[in-house]
Amino acid sequence: MKKIKIFTMFLLAISVLFAAGKKDKGNLGFSQGDVEFAVGFLAGWDKNLGIPLVLDVGAINGMLSFGGEARFWWNNYYDYVWNDKDERLVLFGWSPSFRAMFHPFGIPALYGNVKVAKVFDPYAGLKFGASIINYDKDDPWRLTKKSRRIVDFPVFSPTMGLRWYFREKVSLWTEFARYDFSLGFSFKF
Repeated sequence: MKKIKIFTMFLLAISVLFAAGKKDKGNLGFSQGDVEFAVGFLAGWDKNLGIPLVLDVGAINGMLSFGGEARFWWNNYYDYVWNDKDERLVLFGWSPSFRAMFHPFGIPALYGNVKVAKVFDPYAGLKFGASIINYDKDDPWRLTKKSRRIVDFPVFSPTMGLRWYFREKVSLWTEFARYDFSLGFSFKF
């Protein structure tokens, strides 16, 4: 938990330093044809830690975005039944998925009429994909290599997020999903 707090404070400090500069004029928000790449830190509701990589492409006035993502994560777990030493085991996984998001400021009635849309991009949507889970090789309950790898498919996750553009092509990015939340930076290409 201490590492999460330190990382969050670091990201906030960096964003304040970058935000101190003069902003360029124009629409800084998410719109049709924009390509966003986000990377950051992931923390799961069940103490997972990891790294998310997200790619979104804006469509239909920026009202919708479609893309993909890969989340690499790990977690510690214990075997209290088999091993009386309480040996810590490690669980690794990655979750590739397709994502479709709705951006309300892209609605034709609001497009260009909301001043805050130049720097904030809230969105909500759904992710659809799989989880590939690799259990620790020392886990006594998983004796064969085949039993140590599990593929969970399909995985659905409702998602909501926010981008704060403190530069024309750079934003502070946060996202809450069914299994975890992410905090990081998003870059517009």
